[in-house]
Amino acid sequence: MEKYSIRGLVGRLCEPDIPIFPLETELNLPNQRVINIDVLRTRSDLFKPNEKILLEQLLTYYCKTEKVTYKQGMNEILAPFLLLNRHNVPLHICYTCFKNFVAKFIPTLFVDDAFKPLSGLYIVTQLILKYHLPDLSTCFNNNEITPDIYMTTWYVTMFSSKIKEIGLLYIFWQYLIDTNDNLFIIYFGIALFEFFKQEIQSQEVMSLPNVFKKIFIGDYDTLQIVLQNSERIKANMPITADMILKKYNMFCLENTESFVKVLEKFTCLLILPREIIMQTYPHNVVCKCLDPRNCKTKRLKYLLIDCRPIKEQKNGYFINSHLLSKGAQKYPNKLLNYPKNFAILKKSTHIALMSSEENKDEENFVQKLFDSFIQHEFPYVSIVSGGYKSCHEFALLHSLEILSHKTKRCLACNNCNDPEKKTTESTLDNFFRIGNIQKTLIPIIKYDFTPTDKIYKCKINESQDIEESEFGLIVTEKQIYLYNIRRKEVIEIFDINQLTKIASNKTCPEYFSFTFSAEMPKRAFILRPEECKEFLIKVRNYFQALRNKNSSEIKLIE
Repeated sequence: MEKYSIRGLVGRLCEPDIPIFPLETELNLPNQRVINIDVLRTRSDLFKPNEKILLEQLLTYYCKTEKVTYKQGMNEILAPFLLLNRHNVPLHICYTCFKNFVAKFIPTLFVDDAFKPLSGLYIVTQLILKYHLPDLSTCFNNNEITPDIYMTTWYVTMFSSKIKEIGLLYIFWQYLIDTNDNLFIIYFGIALFEFFKQEIQSQEVMSLPNVFKKIFIGDYDTLQIVLQNSERIKANMPITADMILKKYNMFCLENTESFVKVLEKFTCLLILPREIIMQTYPHNVVCKCLDPRNCKTKRLKYLLIDCRPIKEQKNGYFINSHLLSKGAQKYPNKLLNYPKNFAILKKSTHIALMSSEENKDEENFVQKLFDSFIQHEFPYVSIVSGGYKSCHEFALLHSLEILSHKTKRCLACNNCNDPEKKTTESTLDNFFRIGNIQKTLIPIIKYDFTPTDKIYKCKINESQDIEESEFGLIVTEKQIYLYNIRRKEVIEIFDINQLTKIASNKTCPEYFSFTFSAEMPKRAFILRPEECKEFLIKVRNYFQALRNKNSSEIKLIE
C-alpha cells in the first residue's frame, strides 16, 4: 500500500486543466442555518475561520447546482477535499474532486431525502457479514442490532467520521478509487469490525452502540491491516454472489424499492450453478488453460453438500460433492450437529448447500441446515440458486459427467424431456447471464459460412475470460452464427434482416446487445475490444445491403 500523493488523488478524480468556474452563491437556502451549524463543528480543530466560510459556500453551491437538499454527511466528505486547497490545489478543482467522488461511489445517496439507497446497502451488508463473520452476525441479530445503528455514518461520510487523520483518509480514498468497486466500502466496514471484534465481543450488548462510536482508525499500520483484510474478504467472495449483489444497484432510485423487496427474501448469499460446477469439477475438465497455477479463473476451495433425498441422490450426483446422510435428513438433532463433521474445513472451505429445488419442504430443510452451520459459526456458507435441477442442466449443456446418472429415473432429466415441464436455469441464473447458449431445437440443414470466414471470439457472461471462451460469432451476408469453437458446431442462428437494433454499452464498448423484430429475446455478447469496430462495420454493411435489396424500413442503431 503506497502512501498518498496530492497529485495522485486529484488526478484520479479530476482533469487538472479544467477551466476555472465561479463558485460564489448567496447563502440563502431554506435550511441554511443547519448547514452553518454543521460547518462550525466539522473538523473544528483543523479549519480556519475563512475556510469555514468557504465550506459553507461550497456546500450551498453544491445543493443549488445539483438540486438536492442539504444532508449531514456532505460536510464530512467535502471538508477533506477543501483542505487540498492548502496544497495549492485550486478551489474549483477541490470542488470538482468532491462532486466526482460522490457521483462515483454514492451517486444518489444525497438525492433522495429518505436515504432509500441505505436500506439496500444495509441488507447487502448483513448478507456479506453473515458470510464472513457469522459469529458477529448472530450476535447482532439476536440483540436486534441492525446496520443502521453501526453503519449509517460510515456510509454517508465515506468513513471520514472513522478516519480522523486527514492524511490517512486521503490514503483510504485513493485506495478506494483504485479498487473501482462499489461494494468495497462494505468489505472495508466488515474488515473494520473484524479488527475490533475482540473488543466488541467483550462488551455488554447494551453498550455496543457506544463501542461502535469509538471505533476509529488512528494510525497508518491499522489502516494497512484493515485494507489488507478488506482485500482478503473481497477475494473470498464467490464471484457469482458478488455479481448478483452488484446487479441490484441501490443507487438506481427508480428501482431501489423493488430491489430491496427482492433482497429482503435472501436469507444468505446465493451462488449460481455455473460457479459451483466450475469450482468442484477438476480444473482440466472445465478449463482449457494448461497451467492451473496461472489460471485466470478465480478458484475457491468448495465443498458441495447435496441435500436431496437419498432416492434422488442414487439417480445421479456430481463429482466431489458430499451426499447428506439419511440420518441427518431424518433426525433433527443429527441435522443440528451435522456441521461438526466438517470442523477441519472450518474457515478454509466454502460450503454450498444444494437442494433439488422441487418443493418448499426441501427448501426449508436446506435452510435449517444452513442455520446449523451459522450456529456453529462456520463462515463461507451459501445456497446454490436453482438447486440440483439447474446444476444438472448446466452440467449436461457442457458435457460434464454426472456420476451414477440414471436418465430414466432422474427427475431433472424427466422434467427436461417433458415439454410441458421443461425448465431452464433458475430465475436468478437466467437473469444474470448475458447470452443464452441453449441449443436450438430446429434442425439445421445448411450454413452459408465457409471454413475461411473469420470467427470473432466472444464471451457470454461478464465473469469469463474471453481468451478462454469457447464461443465465437461468424458473420455472413444474411446471418450471424453463435459458434462453439471447441465442438465445431452452431449453437444459434440470427437473421441479419430481422435485426432492429444493435447497441453498445458506453462504459463497455465491446458489449453488444442485439434486438430482433421477430419473437426472439434480446441477445448480448462481449467481443475483443480490438475487433469490435471491424465486427460492427461488417454487420452494418450486410444489413444495409439487405435493406437496399428489400427496401425494408428497419432502423439499425449503433
